[in-house]
Amino acid sequence: MKLHSLPRWRKVELAQSLFGLVIITMVISTSIYYYYVPQIEASKEQSVTLKMALGSPYSKGIHAVATTVVPIRIWVINENGNVDRTRNDVIDVILSPSKILELKQSKVNLVQGEVTLEVHAISEGRDNVLLTAVWVSGDSYLEPASILVVYPPMGSGG
Repeated sequence: MKLHSLPRWRKVELAQSLFGLVIITMVISTSIYYYYVPQIEASKEQSVTLKMALGSPYSKGIHAVATTVVPIRIWVINENGNVDRTRNDVIDVILSPSKILELKQSKVNLVQGEVTLEVHAISEGRDNVLLTAVWVSGDSYLEPASILVVYPPMGSGG
């Protein structure tokens, strides 16, 4: 069968099929390549990467406070498990989509390795929202941290 004898719509259909096959092949081969690429060993500087942690500033936890404001504390943990008081980085705080909870401020500055921000309830209802803190700038990279915010708090009768 000769290509020039085919109707135009058939030629277009063949070209689209070949193009789709090429794209699928590229996606699969790229996935396989990155799956089998060996991990690069971390340098000593990267191996002591500091981590952020999230939690409630209250000893009883986030769930114990029945209010329209949920305080969240973010702090930097050094390799010994202590708050690193030398860090004054900029952190971007991301709240997964929620119709009940919102952040008044999405970028915060760590002061001596920690900061407390408020998540506000803007309507009534129950919500479980993932809050993530991501490093933006500062002395060196900080690993991100996440926490599940339950609103209203457990045991508050909401």
